[in-house]
Amino acid sequence: MEDAMEVEHVCASQLSHFDHVDEFMINLDTILTTTCIKQSTQALERLMTILDYYQEQSHLLDPSLETMIEPVMKRLRKDIDQGQSELTLVLFRFLYFLTKTRGFKTIVKFMSHEVTDLEPVFEYLSGLDRVSSELWEARYICFIWLSLICMIPFDLKKVDSGTGTQDSLIVKMLNLCKHYICTTGKERDGASLLIARLLSRQDLCHEYLIPFIDWSKQRLSANADVFEVTGILQSLCITYQLSPRTVLLPTLDDTIVPLLTMPFFDQYANNALVRKLRTKLTQRVGLCYLKPKIASWRYQRGNRSLRQNLEGIVSSGLVSAKPLRNAQDEEDDDEEDISENLEVIIEILLHGLRDKDTIVRWSAAKGIGRITQRLPQELAEDVVGSLLELFEENTFLNKENMLDLSAVSDHTWHGASLAIAELSRRGLLLPNRLEETIPWILKGLKFDLKRGSHSIGSHVRDACCYVCWAFARAYAPNILEPFVNEIAQNLVVVSLFDREINVRRASSAAFQENVGRQGIFPHGIEIIQNADYFSFEEYRYHLIHHLISVTAKHWDKAMRLLASKALYRLVPLDPVYFLEKALPYLIPNATSKDMQVSHGALLAIAEISLALYETSNADILSRYHQNTAVLTSIVANIPAKSLTTFGSEHVREGVCHLITCLSSTQLNAGTALSVWKQVIQSSLERKEENVQEYAVLSFGAVAKYCGLEKDEFDHALKKVEVDQTVVRGRRSYALALGTIEYIKHKDWVHDVLVQLCKASLYRDDIQENDALAKRNAVVGLTSILKKLGDELKAVVTYDDFQLVLNTLSSCLTDYSTDQRGDVGSWVRIASMELLNYLLACIARLDRTQQEQPKYLSAASTTEFMAALLKQSVERIDKVRSSAGNVLCDLVCLDTCLEFAGHDCLRQYIKEDLSWSTPSQLYPVMVQLLKIPEYRFELLTGLIASAGGLTESLYEKEDRVTIPLLDVFGLLYESGTLSKITNHTMHLKLFTLLKKETFKCRNVRKLLSAIKVFIGFISIQDSQVKTKSIQQMLSYLVHAFPRIRIEVSDQLFTQLSMSDEAEEDQDMMEAIEIITGTDWTGPLDEIKQERDKLLKRKKLANALDRLLDKNAWKAENERRSKALADNLEKAKKNQVKSKKASSETVRTRPQLRSKDKILLVGEGNFSFARSLAENYLEEGSENLVATCYDTEKVLYEKYEEAKENVEFVREFGGTVLFEVDATDLSKEVKKNRYTKIIFNFPHAGLGIKDQDRNVVANQRLLNGFFDSAAPLLTKASQGEIPANKSESRQVEDDIVPDGEIHVTMKTCHPYNLWAIKSLVKAKGVLAIKGTAPFYPDDFPGYEHRRTLGFKEGLSKGANAEILSASPKTYIFVKKEVMDKENENSIKGSLKRQLEQKKLKMGKKIKRKKVQHNQSDDDE
Repeated sequence: MEDAMEVEHVCASQLSHFDHVDEFMINLDTILTTTCIKQSTQALERLMTILDYYQEQSHLLDPSLETMIEPVMKRLRKDIDQGQSELTLVLFRFLYFLTKTRGFKTIVKFMSHEVTDLEPVFEYLSGLDRVSSELWEARYICFIWLSLICMIPFDLKKVDSGTGTQDSLIVKMLNLCKHYICTTGKERDGASLLIARLLSRQDLCHEYLIPFIDWSKQRLSANADVFEVTGILQSLCITYQLSPRTVLLPTLDDTIVPLLTMPFFDQYANNALVRKLRTKLTQRVGLCYLKPKIASWRYQRGNRSLRQNLEGIVSSGLVSAKPLRNAQDEEDDDEEDISENLEVIIEILLHGLRDKDTIVRWSAAKGIGRITQRLPQELAEDVVGSLLELFEENTFLNKENMLDLSAVSDHTWHGASLAIAELSRRGLLLPNRLEETIPWILKGLKFDLKRGSHSIGSHVRDACCYVCWAFARAYAPNILEPFVNEIAQNLVVVSLFDREINVRRASSAAFQENVGRQGIFPHGIEIIQNADYFSFEEYRYHLIHHLISVTAKHWDKAMRLLASKALYRLVPLDPVYFLEKALPYLIPNATSKDMQVSHGALLAIAEISLALYETSNADILSRYHQNTAVLTSIVANIPAKSLTTFGSEHVREGVCHLITCLSSTQLNAGTALSVWKQVIQSSLERKEENVQEYAVLSFGAVAKYCGLEKDEFDHALKKVEVDQTVVRGRRSYALALGTIEYIKHKDWVHDVLVQLCKASLYRDDIQENDALAKRNAVVGLTSILKKLGDELKAVVTYDDFQLVLNTLSSCLTDYSTDQRGDVGSWVRIASMELLNYLLACIARLDRTQQEQPKYLSAASTTEFMAALLKQSVERIDKVRSSAGNVLCDLVCLDTCLEFAGHDCLRQYIKEDLSWSTPSQLYPVMVQLLKIPEYRFELLTGLIASAGGLTESLYEKEDRVTIPLLDVFGLLYESGTLSKITNHTMHLKLFTLLKKETFKCRNVRKLLSAIKVFIGFISIQDSQVKTKSIQQMLSYLVHAFPRIRIEVSDQLFTQLSMSDEAEEDQDMMEAIEIITGTDWTGPLDEIKQERDKLLKRKKLANALDRLLDKNAWKAENERRSKALADNLEKAKKNQVKSKKASSETVRTRPQLRSKDKILLVGEGNFSFARSLAENYLEEGSENLVATCYDTEKVLYEKYEEAKENVEFVREFGGTVLFEVDATDLSKEVKKNRYTKIIFNFPHAGLGIKDQDRNVVANQRLLNGFFDSAAPLLTKASQGEIPANKSESRQVEDDIVPDGEIHVTMKTCHPYNLWAIKSLVKAKGVLAIKGTAPFYPDDFPGYEHRRTLGFKEGLSKGANAEILSASPKTYIFVKKEVMDKENENSIKGSLKRQLEQKKLKMGKKIKRKKVQHNQSDDDE
């Protein structure tokens, strides 16, 4: 049964009760009754899942907690008495998860707390391993359990059953707690709680409290680590919360206050938790100095009725708003002695309000509130005054005599606001203080300062909303009445216009609280019900003023844009206000040198002007046009620097938008028109796309409402020409030309169409072939043709229309690329969008305007449909989606288009077809290959998609070429292409393939090409077959062993398919040569074997007979038998070749892609490249190659290194520089490796002293072994597989024991390094074996010295190492080697035993035979 929690997404807030109680109890019962660890663990995991589900509403568990915990506690008490078991740990873990969900304070109430539990639980806790990471839940639960037990109302000394010679139970418990408060886990919290519970007892505090504080001071002054400091402070905080005040008072002045000012706190100035605990301890100490009482002088609002407020009833239940004090209270205040140290306490808390972390500020604010509640009124007023002074820190008056907050600290304002809220809630902020407090709070509601590229102050605004919320609950309406309008207006502003959603929510909550509690907010209930703040004048003008004075000047550009849009919507409410107040305020700001102010004002003026014009009110329009001179001169009055300096793009956007809107309002620009056009032209040539977009709109607006001269049009046409050096001008003017109303300028249409068509075509020159310019040209064409509408055929001539069609056809083949990828797709998408409109429109016009010639033919439509189908199967999702949408519109809708395969297309292309899902799309599109007119384009698109890139990259990108070769290989293998009798086609394909693979070093491409060459061999009576055989023979001596092996396998497969393999002499000899040769051996020996195939044309004759028609008619049974026999022969020959008897068989190094390989001390990275090319066929993601040099030094030493490094990275390998072999970097150490290879290590000191060189290199090897040994993998084996296929899979998944390969020269003086002795002396590694190192096993590898390649000194062709008999030493961990030796001995003994049994069996059998013979004789 599926779990409901896993299949349903139910919001936690929708839960009403504990739904899973039955399932929970069943699983809990399983834990309590089962003896199987696996079952109990599974049940616990299920319980954890259920508890996580109720994490946000944990109170729903409360009714069931007693039922859950009681049986668990009984079982735990029993297990503790009998001894620990694994099931006991499961129970402790269950209790921990309960505390995690519901909190330990709730869970501990249900634990047993009998006197008899104290010592057993403590002994159990003491016996737990203090280091084990698996027992921390048990230790934590034991601590909180003991914290409950030790609250028993009995003298703990009498409970202690220990003898007088031992430490008492209390001392043991304190010592254990002292140990655990230094740990890093949850046990620290539990130990702190237990200490506090013990020290707060009346029978223990007098004896143990002072010594513990002294011990704490000693540890804190002795450079304790951060975990111990945290534990000590946490225990002191709880102690000073729980202990009696009479006990704590003697410890304050001489003990705890000096601790609060100890210098060790400076060491943890950056630790928020330590600072928070210090603040919390400070407030607890401050509370101990003062008697626990509530200040009689505090403000009391009295009884309140929310219903009366909402109904507007005058309440008689309010008591006097004045503080109530009597003579006895004043006498008590006078008699209470306030310690001087209390000033230190309050100073620490005030400093905490400035802290950079919220948790510290919040703790300090609560401390201020609690302490002030116990202070006399005079001292409390001083505290309030100090808080208000925090708001004034670093403030000053600017030139406009306004308060400047740019230098204030947001942390200080946040902390002060929280403290004010705490004082207000407790009635400690008296009404006479509101007049000086509320102005600061109102400023805090709009606190927003820019710091770098972001702003700060959202937490300040949130805290000030909290203050307003507290005001609503604390004060009577008559107290807040003088300030209610300001508070209401500012809360509405924040609720609507703040950029942070949490602040808007907080402000809205404060507003609603005031409406409900105070009942005097203007139109409070109506606003909340209608959510219409602008309908009421009390709010409307304040909101508008905020938009134009604050939001329009905001540092965030998005806020300024939103402000302008909001003002546009507000204009119809009161147009006169905007004419008389808003515009006069904004116009001077538009020419400000502050670009943020200028940009916001320009946008606001533009939107307001447009909205005023759209009112269509004659009086409003008349008054608006009276401001023509002022509005039109704004552009000319903008400082020139604002249009050219850094950040000027924003001002230009505002200027262009203003010109657009003013032109739309038909203002008479007069002499300002020339200035407007200059700004537009200069903005069109800016590089920023946003500026160009605004400039294009203003160009169109000016052209529409103010007119456009012919010379201006010609200037724009010239800017679009492809030979223009300023590319950004081509981009913007191509769009600008599309904004002109050509219905009024029909004689311009031909020129603009020709120019834009030229601008959209592909160019060979990189600068001329700008993708954005081409795309914008197509977008410009789209705009022009759409604006012509039904007049298209009347304005555009037939030749011009055919030019547009030819241009679109060319654009659909644009596959330009640059560093951004397939940028040609931008042009193709724009062209398809134009086709979507153009084809349907012109088809409709051809049908309705039959008196004119037909512009669109069925052949042209079919051609475009084929191009669209090709784009619909492209690799890029966005291109496919665009093409698919166009196809759906043209095919599915009832249009007048005529094209081939109309019915078939409508059958397969549906509106619900998912164009972005290849698995659904491609099977459908393949069905359309049956339509001949679309077949070629569809195949082209499908093949391009298979390569992963677009078709223009065929000649350059292997990611396209390789899949294409694979397709050809499959087609030849299936016999599809072999049926083609046109040998010229095969020969042409062979020539292209040979050219593609000439000097190719891509192993994967060569493997794909081999399959095609093998396919050519099946072409009978053709010279392609002969050429292919020659090509395959040349590949048999290829430099890459992987290629040689693949060719031999392919040739053997071809030959073994014949039933005449055992009868034909040439075929038998060819098979024997192919299967009996080790193609991974040295090239000199391989060439001799290859030449045997060339003699008397053995391979060619064998393949000729293979292709004979009679050979293919052989019996299936005989063919199968021949194939099986030949495969068996191949296996035997591969195990032992003919030359194996005379010389040692060289085995190919066992390296594969699944190995995690670390190369240390690489020189020119040719070895890493060789591995990637020849061994790691499935990719080099697991290869990490490192070198000691920096990247710059490496490329200076070895010229070829850069090419090799790029090659390794292209294959997926990782290359790291500045890696010391004796101290491997963290990037290297984060993995484990199956092979760590260090080729030809050398310290490279460059000294001639042989002894010093030997010592230096031995030190290098020792350091390398110490650093590399821990990084070796350990063998892992899964379960035994059920079948052979799974067995092969498991073999691939097994992680072998890691090996270290060190390759060295064996000549003098390298033999003095004594590498085996070094390893043996360490005792960590053991030598597994050695093997000769053959450089030709790694094609392309070129040895280089540590100091680099020196002409005249260094030798090429690996001559230096070939002459020194290099050898590879293979090391494994010592325990791995010991295990292999042990297994070898056991195997030897087993074989000896089997031989003895075999001999005994033969003797018995021989005796039986002899006995039978004697019986016969008788």
